[in-house]
Amino acid sequence: MRLVVYNQKGGVGKTSVSLNLALTLGLEFVTTDLLSHVEIALPVTKIDPQVPIEILPDSKDVVYDLGGALDDRIKPVLEAAHFILIPTSADPLDVDITLSTIKSVEQHNKNILIAIVNTEKDEYETARATFAKLCAYPTFEISRSKAVRELLNRGKSLRERAGEVTGAARQNVERVADQFDDIISHMQGKFSQQFKNLLSNIHNR
Repeated sequence: MRLVVYNQKGGVGKTSVSLNLALTLGLEFVTTDLLSHVEIALPVTKIDPQVPIEILPDSKDVVYDLGGALDDRIKPVLEAAHFILIPTSADPLDVDITLSTIKSVEQHNKNILIAIVNTEKDEYETARATFAKLCAYPTFEISRSKAVRELLNRGKSLRERAGEVTGAARQNVERVADQFDDIISHMQGKFSQQFKNLLSNIHNR
């Protein structure tokens, strides 16, 4: 499975979302962010700005953490992706830029999912309503959580982390882990038996 996490807007949680999905599903991690420190948590392939991005074969399960302009390096990866997950905050400016990103991405691939991240109170519903007026792609919530910010240092998925804490902290981590599971379940329902087998292997570890 080739999953691309992409937004032209920076600072919207692309790497954190990519990292938890990679840790949860055992995906290879490829990024164009040379300043990223994801290697603290798992093996990572960093792609130099002057080097084409390799499209791994269907036999490889990979998440591409991509950002910046939708240039000739990124277009082929988007076209080859089974899913493109576009994270954004609920901030109106970020939503506007994300809508622009969606318009650009859907020219190459319409297997788009939207994740509204770092939400509190009614922020998700407000942002979701804005997207619903302008596009029909599935939209998911990832609530604000300290555990998401700590992913890099701990090197464990949110689901693993939930098993290590207790009380209110556990409830918080489980809630966000469940939200990621909603995204995973959606992809499972849309993807081939290959992805279903991947999930089965992960759960049987």
